[in-house]
Amino acid sequence: MPGYRLHEYQLAIIPNEDLRQRVQHIRNDFADKYQLARAWMGAAHLLLVRFRQVEMLEDKLLHILKAIIMGIRPFRIGIDGYASSPSHSIHLNITTGSALMELVKQLKQAGRIMRSSDGEPHWIQDPTITIADKLLPWQYEQGWADYQQRSFSSGFMADELVLLKKTVSANRLQVVSRFECLDMPVLTKQG
Repeated sequence: MPGYRLHEYQLAIIPNEDLRQRVQHIRNDFADKYQLARAWMGAAHLLLVRFRQVEMLEDKLLHILKAIIMGIRPFRIGIDGYASSPSHSIHLNITTGSALMELVKQLKQAGRIMRSSDGEPHWIQDPTITIADKLLPWQYEQGWADYQQRSFSSGFMADELVLLKKTVSANRLQVVSRFECLDMPVLTKQG
């Protein structure tokens, strides 16, 4: 029925184009060197929350997220080297933990609208930018031995959050809306 279609939503911070291209180059090199079927696809991003919701609540969701995010002060996200999740993935090491966790804390105000009959929102505890995931044991061991010795240093301003969605049966995410961090809190009065 129209309006009752279930979508998977993701709220993420997407780095600038230069950093996204550098990350994709690293992903492609990793895939070639460690015989992955294909490099990690999709734009480099820091996923903050993933949830499922029906389409009819999308306008309300957009309104609530806009009110929260426009009150957030832009901040710098630092990247220093590589990190891993033992036995299965390699990612970039994000060094801006406290500002990122404060952002997630503010976003949890929208948690109620993110709940659905299909479950609770999944808040990412340690946002990362993935290089390779779902690795075989040998790929992880050899790849991590190599990449933990490498250096990578960068950073970017988190001045915008992006809401993405896909139907539960689809593989491609599409941009629903972009929200600027304006450091302009919206004050609401209860009637």
